[in-house]
Amino acid sequence: MRITIFYLAVCITCIVSAQKAPSFNLDFEKVSNEIPSQWNNFGGDDYKASIDSTIVQEGMYSASLESLKGGKDFKAWGLNIPATFGGKKIKLTGYLKTENVSEGHAGLWMRIDPQVGFDNMDNRGVKGTTDWKKYEIELDLKPNEATSIVVGGILVGKGKIWIDNLKITIDGKPLDKASPKELSGAQKDTEFDAGSQFTMSTPTAQAV
Repeated sequence: MRITIFYLAVCITCIVSAQKAPSFNLDFEKVSNEIPSQWNNFGGDDYKASIDSTIVQEGMYSASLESLKGGKDFKAWGLNIPATFGGKKIKLTGYLKTENVSEGHAGLWMRIDPQVGFDNMDNRGVKGTTDWKKYEIELDLKPNEATSIVVGGILVGKGKIWIDNLKITIDGKPLDKASPKELSGAQKDTEFDAGSQFTMSTPTAQAV
Protein backbone atom coordinates (compact mmCIF):
# COMPACT_ATOMS: atom_id res chain seq x y z
CA MET A 1 0.00 0.00 0.00
CA ARG A 2 2.80 2.40 0.92
CA ILE A 3 4.59 1.65 -2.36
CA THR A 4 1.41 2.36 -4.34
CA ILE A 5 0.92 5.70 -2.53
CA PHE A 6 4.57 6.59 -3.15
CA TYR A 7 4.34 5.97 -6.90
CA LEU A 8 1.04 7.85 -7.05
CA ALA A 9 2.67 10.85 -5.37
CA VAL A 10 5.58 10.71 -7.82
CA CYS A 11 3.19 10.63 -10.79
CA ILE A 12 1.20 13.58 -9.48
CA THR A 13 4.43 15.55 -8.95
CA CYS A 14 5.54 14.80 -12.53
CA ILE A 15 2.18 15.90 -13.93
CA VAL A 16 2.20 19.15 -11.97
CA SER A 17 5.79 19.85 -13.02
CA ALA A 18 4.94 19.21 -16.66
CA GLN A 19 1.98 21.58 -16.44
CA LYS A 20 4.14 24.34 -14.95
CA ALA A 21 6.94 23.97 -17.49
CA PRO A 22 6.77 26.84 -20.01
CA SER A 23 6.12 25.89 -23.61
CA PHE A 24 6.89 28.35 -26.40
CA ASN A 25 6.73 27.89 -30.16
CA LEU A 26 10.39 28.75 -30.73
CA ASP A 27 10.79 26.38 -33.68
CA PHE A 28 7.68 27.65 -35.55
CA GLU A 29 6.32 24.10 -35.80
CA LYS A 30 2.90 25.05 -34.40
CA VAL A 31 0.97 26.89 -37.10
CA SER A 32 -2.57 28.28 -37.11
CA ASN A 33 -4.12 30.01 -40.14
CA GLU A 34 -0.70 30.16 -41.81
CA ILE A 35 0.73 32.08 -38.84
CA PRO A 36 3.08 30.57 -36.23
CA SER A 37 1.17 30.16 -32.97
CA GLN A 38 2.04 32.63 -30.19
CA TRP A 39 3.87 34.94 -32.63
CA ASN A 40 2.96 38.37 -33.94
CA ASN A 41 4.57 40.55 -36.60
CA PHE A 42 4.84 44.31 -36.88
CA GLY A 43 6.56 47.02 -38.89
CA GLY A 44 6.19 48.49 -42.38
CA ASP A 45 3.32 47.67 -44.71
CA ASP A 46 5.59 47.00 -47.71
CA TYR A 47 6.85 43.75 -46.19
CA LYS A 48 5.54 40.20 -46.11
CA ALA A 49 5.71 38.05 -42.98
CA SER A 50 4.95 34.37 -43.58
CA ILE A 51 5.64 30.72 -42.81
CA ASP A 52 7.84 28.72 -45.19
CA SER A 53 7.64 24.93 -45.53
CA THR A 54 10.22 24.58 -48.31
CA ILE A 55 13.25 26.39 -46.83
CA VAL A 56 13.88 25.21 -43.26
CA GLN A 57 16.85 24.67 -40.99
CA GLU A 58 15.07 21.97 -38.99
CA GLY A 59 11.57 20.56 -38.78
CA MET A 60 8.69 21.39 -41.12
CA TYR A 61 8.53 25.19 -40.96
CA SER A 62 10.59 28.36 -40.73
CA ALA A 63 9.41 31.97 -40.45
CA SER A 64 10.31 34.50 -43.14
CA LEU A 65 10.30 38.27 -43.69
CA GLU A 66 10.52 39.83 -47.15
CA SER A 67 10.52 43.38 -48.51
CA LEU A 68 8.04 43.87 -51.36
CA LYS A 69 8.54 47.44 -52.60
CA GLY A 70 10.82 50.17 -51.34
CA GLY A 71 12.12 48.28 -48.36
CA LYS A 72 12.96 51.49 -46.49
CA ASP A 73 11.36 50.42 -43.23
CA PHE A 74 11.57 47.18 -41.19
CA LYS A 75 9.52 44.12 -40.34
CA ALA A 76 9.86 41.83 -37.33
CA TRP A 77 8.47 38.65 -35.82
CA GLY A 78 8.01 38.84 -32.05
CA LEU A 79 7.21 36.36 -29.28
CA ASN A 80 6.39 37.49 -25.73
CA ILE A 81 7.99 35.63 -22.82
CA PRO A 82 6.85 36.34 -19.23
CA ALA A 83 9.61 37.75 -17.02
CA THR A 84 9.08 35.19 -14.28
CA PHE A 85 12.60 33.79 -14.30
CA GLY A 86 15.55 34.50 -12.04
CA GLY A 87 19.18 34.56 -13.13
CA LYS A 88 21.82 36.92 -14.43
CA LYS A 89 22.05 36.38 -18.20
CA ILE A 90 19.43 35.51 -20.81
CA LYS A 91 20.57 34.26 -24.23
CA LEU A 92 18.67 33.91 -27.49
CA THR A 93 20.19 31.66 -30.14
CA GLY A 94 18.80 30.83 -33.55
CA TYR A 95 19.51 30.18 -37.22
CA LEU A 96 19.19 32.76 -39.98
CA LYS A 97 19.32 32.51 -43.76
CA THR A 98 19.29 35.63 -45.95
CA GLU A 99 18.78 36.62 -49.57
CA ASN A 100 19.88 39.95 -51.08
CA VAL A 101 19.70 41.89 -47.81
CA SER A 102 20.79 45.49 -48.44
CA GLU A 103 20.30 49.05 -47.20
CA GLY A 104 19.89 47.62 -43.73
CA HIS A 105 20.44 44.26 -42.05
CA ALA A 106 18.83 41.04 -40.86
CA GLY A 107 19.19 39.61 -37.39
CA LEU A 108 17.76 38.24 -34.19
CA TRP A 109 16.42 40.67 -31.64
CA MET A 110 15.52 40.68 -27.95
CA ARG A 111 14.03 43.34 -25.70
CA ILE A 112 13.57 43.30 -21.92
CA ASP A 113 11.08 45.85 -20.60
CA PRO A 114 10.90 48.39 -19.12
CA GLN A 115 14.12 49.62 -20.78
CA VAL A 116 16.21 46.89 -19.13
CA GLY A 117 17.97 45.71 -22.30
CA PHE A 118 17.71 45.69 -26.08
CA ASP A 119 19.69 44.21 -29.00
CA ASN A 120 18.66 43.85 -32.64
CA MET A 121 22.14 43.08 -34.02
CA ASP A 122 22.20 46.54 -35.60
CA ASN A 123 25.99 46.79 -35.28
CA ARG A 124 26.69 43.26 -36.53
CA GLY A 125 23.65 42.41 -38.66
CA VAL A 126 23.63 39.95 -41.54
CA LYS A 127 23.78 41.36 -45.09
CA GLY A 128 23.78 39.96 -48.60
CA THR A 129 22.95 36.32 -49.35
CA THR A 130 23.97 33.77 -46.72
CA ASP A 131 23.16 30.16 -45.90
CA TRP A 132 21.85 28.96 -42.55
CA LYS A 133 24.10 30.10 -39.72
CA LYS A 134 23.72 30.17 -35.94
CA TYR A 135 23.62 33.56 -34.20
CA GLU A 136 23.10 34.64 -30.59
CA ILE A 137 22.15 37.59 -28.42
CA GLU A 138 22.83 37.82 -24.69
CA LEU A 139 21.52 40.44 -22.27
CA ASP A 140 21.58 41.09 -18.52
CA LEU A 141 18.25 39.77 -17.24
CA LYS A 142 17.91 41.96 -14.11
CA PRO A 143 14.90 39.99 -12.82
CA ASN A 144 14.02 42.57 -10.16
CA GLU A 145 13.46 45.16 -12.91
CA ALA A 146 12.18 43.06 -15.83
CA THR A 147 8.43 42.85 -16.41
CA SER A 148 8.36 41.32 -19.92
CA ILE A 149 10.67 39.80 -22.53
CA VAL A 150 10.20 39.80 -26.31
CA VAL A 151 12.33 37.80 -28.77
CA GLY A 152 12.31 37.28 -32.52
CA GLY A 153 13.84 38.03 -35.90
CA ILE A 154 14.03 41.29 -37.83
CA LEU A 155 14.64 42.57 -41.36
CA VAL A 156 15.67 46.19 -41.84
CA GLY A 157 15.79 47.46 -45.43
CA LYS A 158 15.57 45.29 -48.53
CA GLY A 159 15.84 41.53 -49.04
CA LYS A 160 14.52 38.41 -47.39
CA ILE A 161 15.28 36.51 -44.19
CA TRP A 162 14.36 33.08 -42.85
CA ILE A 163 14.39 32.35 -39.10
CA ASP A 164 14.35 28.90 -37.49
CA ASN A 165 15.16 26.76 -34.47
CA LEU A 166 15.34 29.45 -31.78
CA LYS A 167 16.34 28.63 -28.21
CA ILE A 168 16.33 30.66 -25.00
CA THR A 169 18.56 29.91 -22.03
CA ILE A 170 19.06 31.62 -18.69
CA ASP A 171 22.52 31.19 -17.19
CA GLY A 172 22.96 28.26 -19.57
CA LYS A 173 19.71 26.51 -18.58
CA PRO A 174 16.63 26.08 -20.82
CA LEU A 175 13.50 27.90 -19.65
CA ASP A 176 11.87 24.77 -18.23
CA LYS A 177 14.86 24.32 -15.92
CA ALA A 178 15.57 27.97 -15.11
CA SER A 179 15.10 29.21 -11.57
CA PRO A 180 11.95 31.21 -10.79
CA LYS A 181 12.23 34.88 -9.97
CA GLU A 182 12.73 35.65 -6.28
CA LEU A 183 9.76 37.71 -5.12
CA SER A 184 10.07 40.57 -2.66
CA GLY A 185 8.21 40.49 0.65
CA ALA A 186 5.53 42.79 -0.74
CA GLN A 187 5.07 40.58 -3.82
CA LYS A 188 4.74 37.47 -1.66
CA ASP A 189 2.02 39.09 0.47
CA THR A 190 -1.16 38.10 -1.37
CA GLU A 191 -3.53 38.23 1.61
CA PHE A 192 -5.50 41.20 0.27
CA ASP A 193 -5.24 40.50 -3.49
CA ALA A 194 -8.98 39.82 -3.56
CA GLY A 195 -9.82 42.71 -1.24
CA SER A 196 -9.97 42.97 2.53
CA GLN A 197 -12.97 40.60 2.75
CA PHE A 198 -14.25 42.95 5.45
CA THR A 199 -17.94 43.78 5.24
CA MET A 200 -20.21 46.02 7.29
CA SER A 201 -23.97 45.99 7.37
CA THR A 202 -25.90 49.21 6.99
CA PRO A 203 -25.78 50.94 10.39
CA THR A 204 -28.98 51.65 12.27
CA ALA A 205 -30.00 55.18 13.16
CA GLN A 206 -28.96 54.52 16.77
CA ALA A 207 -25.48 53.31 15.62
CA VAL A 208 -25.01 56.41 13.46
